Amino acid sequence: MTAEDRLAKLEQRVTELEQKLARRGVLDVVRANAFILEDENGKPRARLAVLKTGPALALLDENGTPRAGLNVDKDGPWLHLCDENGKLRAALAVRKDGPRLLLGDDSGKPRAGLGMGKDGPVLTLLDENGDPRAILNVDKDGAGLALLDENGKPRAGLNVDKDGPRLHLCDENGRPRAGLNVDRDGPGLDLADENGRARARLGVGQDGTGLDLFDESGNVVWSAPR
Repeated sequence: MTAEDRLAKLEQRVTELEQKLARRGVLDVVRANAFILEDENGKPRARLAVLKTGPALALLDENGTPRAGLNVDKDGPWLHLCDENGKLRAALAVRKDGPRLLLGDDSGKPRAGLGMGKDGPVLTLLDENGDPRAILNVDKDGAGLALLDENGKPRAGLNVDKDGPRLHLCDENGRPRAGLNVDRDGPGLDLADENGRARARLGVGQDGTGLDLFDESGNVVWSAPR
């Protein structure tokens, strides 16, 4: 018996069982492409259907506005919640790269996202245009916060790793121009030119305070010993 024959025989048995249950007034299996549940006024309040992308459940309020939905597509399951205007305000999904939480403003635009990837959690805050403006993450090396301008250029960053905390400030091209750090030797301040090259360094260590000035090639041109 081939696989097709076995499948056909199984379908025949299921059909016979359904017919038998129907004759008894009991039907445990109902097959359909969609279901619509209505309230006492005949208004649709819930829809369950199988779409091209996968199964979907939608819950509607008394005005017929979709307020909650549960879908499963090729990328995984996701739950979305809407306000009284049908605007998406919250979504929870599990994708191939991990779970995600999305929050939207009163226009339905995404403004905050929280995701869990293989390297750790990432929190992203977006502006009204949907562009990331702040990113907070934690990975195996430590924690980091990045602040971006309206053009997507990184302008400020704060990191904490095994060597200590570091703050860096960047120009409009995203090049680091100033950095402040505290490591095992003590605090330090670095200033860079428009090409991101270090030109001045001020540090305080166990031996005292030191200041170094560099040329564009990175050579020390003046130094104040500690």
